[in-house]
Amino acid sequence: MSIDSDSPAQPDTSTNEVPTKQRGREFDAMSAQLNKSSHYLNPEAWKQLTLSPSLNEFCRHWLSIQCAMIANTRYGVIIGRERSTEDQDNNDNDRPYQPLAYWPNADGKHSHLVEEVAQQVLQLKKGAIQSSESFHCIGFPLANSRFQGAAVILIPCQQGVTTQRLKATMRQLQWGGAWFKQFYLQQHETQLEQIQQQQQLALHLTTAVLGRNSLKAALSELSTVLADQLGANRCYIAWHKKGGLRSGLYDIAAISHTANFDHRTNYISAMAAATQEALDQYAITVFPSTSADTKLITQQHAAYLKQSDSLSICTLPIIDPHQPNRAEQQLGAISIEHAQRDFFSEPQIAVLRQALIIINPLLTLLYEKERTPWQRLSQRFRLSLNKLFGPKHFFYKATAALLLTAVTLLSLIQAPYKVAADAQLEGWVQRSLTAPIDGYILGAPLKAGHIAKKGQRLLSLNDQDLLLEKLKWTHQKSRIIKQHRQAMVNHDQSNTAILNAQIQQAQAQINLLDARLKRLHIIAPFDGIIVSGDWSQQLGAPVNKGDTLLEIAPLNHYRIILNVNERNIHGITTELTGKLMLTAQPNQSIPFRVINVTPVAVVTEGENRFRIEAEPLDRSTLPYDSLRPGMRGTAKIDMGHRNLFWVWTHSFFDSARLWFWSWWPYV
Repeated sequence: MSIDSDSPAQPDTSTNEVPTKQRGREFDAMSAQLNKSSHYLNPEAWKQLTLSPSLNEFCRHWLSIQCAMIANTRYGVIIGRERSTEDQDNNDNDRPYQPLAYWPNADGKHSHLVEEVAQQVLQLKKGAIQSSESFHCIGFPLANSRFQGAAVILIPCQQGVTTQRLKATMRQLQWGGAWFKQFYLQQHETQLEQIQQQQQLALHLTTAVLGRNSLKAALSELSTVLADQLGANRCYIAWHKKGGLRSGLYDIAAISHTANFDHRTNYISAMAAATQEALDQYAITVFPSTSADTKLITQQHAAYLKQSDSLSICTLPIIDPHQPNRAEQQLGAISIEHAQRDFFSEPQIAVLRQALIIINPLLTLLYEKERTPWQRLSQRFRLSLNKLFGPKHFFYKATAALLLTAVTLLSLIQAPYKVAADAQLEGWVQRSLTAPIDGYILGAPLKAGHIAKKGQRLLSLNDQDLLLEKLKWTHQKSRIIKQHRQAMVNHDQSNTAILNAQIQQAQAQINLLDARLKRLHIIAPFDGIIVSGDWSQQLGAPVNKGDTLLEIAPLNHYRIILNVNERNIHGITTELTGKLMLTAQPNQSIPFRVINVTPVAVVTEGENRFRIEAEPLDRSTLPYDSLRPGMRGTAKIDMGHRNLFWVWTHSFFDSARLWFWSWWPYV
């Protein structure tokens, strides 16, 4: 026999589709069942149902009550799964169905029939009844926004079990299904109340910690406020000893409502032993334990309670997740004593745990504030070592391995080492043309940048004064010559000799003036280029004797001037070779050879640099047409072969070595 029911998952008071007589028969059948099973119901069972902390326990109590209310029930089971928020949004759930409760216990004899009915109920989402030769199997869906499942019970096939009674049994399961919604509502209210307690407790504890500038004062205030908020007999805080976190040893640092205490007393020693016991196990320790499956050691907690007037104690570690290893993550612990034996229930422990999660960072900040720089550096170093050699942190280990491999390879690979320096092209000879006399600029047909041929006039000075002086001496010479002739006619030998000397003097002055007039024209001494001097815009400007007017350099003979930083001057000697690349000709390099290392440094752009002179290796291949004195570029001197790691890092290590030597007073 198989009977399906289209009843909804939740209790429904609408019965328009059910005839009045049939509804009355179902009610009579249910009343008969309740009258027969009333001796199974008691207030303790309902209390356990309403106070069930977990879904499995709730299902077990609910199934027990239902099976007790339905007469002649031989077997019952609840199959289901919880639904998450994502499952509600997507209307999908990949979690498998699990048996949550059995009555009276798990039995595999009827598993095939039960599974068939349960699968039908879960797929069709409506009640179902199937009968075999021995049993009637009744299933009904249990569903709400948080839960999806089915309740299945077995009733033996016997006289008096009518269709109306089977439907009444299904109706009983339907009405009982409303308790699942009530369970989740109660659980939600409990969570809200727990969150409110957590927030209130965290607010009070945060205020207590933030109002203190030192760790010791914060711990003392924290223990007092925590004891007052929980109504505890006593609250004390253990903190790691001055030897460091690595020692794993802790001392009592603060006791509620107590300013001073002696660590040597047996009572304080028992406190420390209890907290040390919890910290050694890295777990929250409660005595007496509220959980039946706990495996924690509580001998020291029990020993301490014998000396105390409290009935229960709970120890919670203070955790700093930024410490390098598990042992050092425990900064200390908070122990709370209470007069109620069952005060530290699982919800209460959850409230304390969440409150400590908020307080731990504040205590960590105060702890870090009082640490020395050396302690912080040591912690970071140990944290790095723990990431490198400890568990997890694969990316950190892979990066370290890659760096080590790279350094090893770079240390084995040899490469040419070159010293780079700013360089400038200069003429091998650079002639300075100076003013021969004091005078004025008369003309300047050429200026800087112009190419001059040998013997070509480059610049002229005003010759008017010299011409006038030459004219004076010329007239004076003519006058003396006339006097000389008259003296010869008069046979005046003495006067003739004097006049002859004066004629020679006048001629000498004229010759001198001719030489000076010739020097007023600045002539190119060789073929070259004017590298400095532009007087074309200063005609008539006065110049003094010895002033440099122009500079000219040859076009077919150059030298290279390198300005090498003092950090790289070591090892540079004559005969070393290199290459020059000019800014104006980046597609062509000029080989050169070092010919002179000047032992005098010159400050250039804030750096000490040494002047290095070099000459092109093969002057016959130089592109003289495109080279000009003053061109700048970058030169590299070949220093031999070094390993790549040294080539790329020697500058850094040299600077670090110099800085350390200047800073460290013992070297």
